[in-house]
Amino acid sequence: MPFEFLSLLILVFMLRLKSPTVPFVQGLMCLDWIGSIIIVGGTICFLFGLETGASGNQGWNSATVIAYDYFLPLYFQVVLRFEPIISGVSLFALVITLSLATMSTGLFVARTGNFLLPTRAAAVVMTIGTGLFISFGEETSWAKIIIFLIVAGLGAGPLFQAPMIALQSHVRPVDISAAMSAFTFMRSLFSSASIVVGSVVLQRSLPGDGLTLGHDQGEPGETASDEDTGQYVAALRTMWIVYTSICGLLLVATFFIRKADGKSGQTNLESETEGN
Repeated sequence: MPFEFLSLLILVFMLRLKSPTVPFVQGLMCLDWIGSIIIVGGTICFLFGLETGASGNQGWNSATVIAYDYFLPLYFQVVLRFEPIISGVSLFALVITLSLATMSTGLFVARTGNFLLPTRAAAVVMTIGTGLFISFGEETSWAKIIIFLIVAGLGAGPLFQAPMIALQSHVRPVDISAAMSAFTFMRSLFSSASIVVGSVVLQRSLPGDGLTLGHDQGEPGETASDEDTGQYVAALRTMWIVYTSICGLLLVATFFIRKADGKSGQTNLESETEGN
């Protein structure tokens, strides 16, 4: 929450956007209402189907089903039995590194105009960092946790900035708004899909298709059997293998990104640099 609040303050006082005045009705008519309804409805059906097929042990009005779950805190609290506050603090190694890597990438691209190098390097590091999570076990090793989270953060951070600049450098200035809207939507869509897919893999690898040990266990301080904990670690490893494979596909995809050539691409990159 403190980092989110700081980001909000920075946006309020530092972000300057020149927005042309458009009549309200004309603005509404410019929106693709049919496309929006179809794609939102299709996305909901897709995610709902995955979640429904994964488990039928919890009611749809329960907190377990309504909340999205993120898997590092799940590992910390269920397997290592961390208190929620300690689980959150443990993620600082990832969050702070990711933030610094994001800012550094923006500065690097602004100075050099090279978005290919950070994109490909980040894809390699992210694949390695995600692969390292596979070795997480039942024991608590702070050195392993911190180092692995730092590596993952170094990989994920640049991928917030570099692909966005790459996209902007390949479209005409008049199309930047549409391109960025599509980019933002696709990133949000696949972030949601990633959580659901991870839940499906995890649930199907656990006895009873639950997300916690013994369904009602998993409270900090409680003791689970070695067999239950081992099964949970094995299920998490399967899930991390899936994510590592996806990161590998990401790495392959980066080699299809071309350098910006032509006047329009250079103009867009200069505009992005001035905006930053």
